[in-house]
Amino acid sequence: MDKISRAEALERVGQAMFGFGWIGRLSGHEQYLLATGPQGSRSPMATLQVNDVMQAGRRANEMRHQHMAVDAWLKDHRLHGRRCSRARFQKVFAAEFPASVSPGTTTPIATKRAARGTRASSRSRPQRDRAKRALKAIYSTGIPDQSSEPNKILYKKVNQWLKANGLSEVRNDSILRAAGRR
Repeated sequence: MDKISRAEALERVGQAMFGFGWIGRLSGHEQYLLATGPQGSRSPMATLQVNDVMQAGRRANEMRHQHMAVDAWLKDHRLHGRRCSRARFQKVFAAEFPASVSPGTTTPIATKRAARGTRASSRSRPQRDRAKRALKAIYSTGIPDQSSEPNKILYKKVNQWLKANGLSEVRNDSILRAAGRR
């Protein structure tokens, strides 16, 4: 009998419940910030780091709440064991989250696209996608406007986050478009 792991079930239900707001896990940089706290003096860079630590703490809290909600959903549907039947999970998942599943099947839409190698959109924008991913991680409560967070600081934070997470940096105009400022 094919089983589904708790981690896979948690991820699938979390993505279905919270969509793009789902925080499966914290980045390595966020974990580092929470473990070490802000470093240094009262310099402007140290102030940015304090803000980063606070943001990482907010994301960690939000992640805990999301995981608790998904755990409760799994328990309510008796899918909370260490490993449960994949077929049973698919059946319950398809009934609860029909928008996440292709019509007439129990296979998630994202899985079908990945198998075909196609994207939902017709045009690929990898730099903007990386910038959006970084902005979502840095500003989970919403991107501040330019008067409270100048573009220069925005560029620096996004590219630092990308570098810390092993991704290549992006151009400034891609960051502005991802942030809705251009």
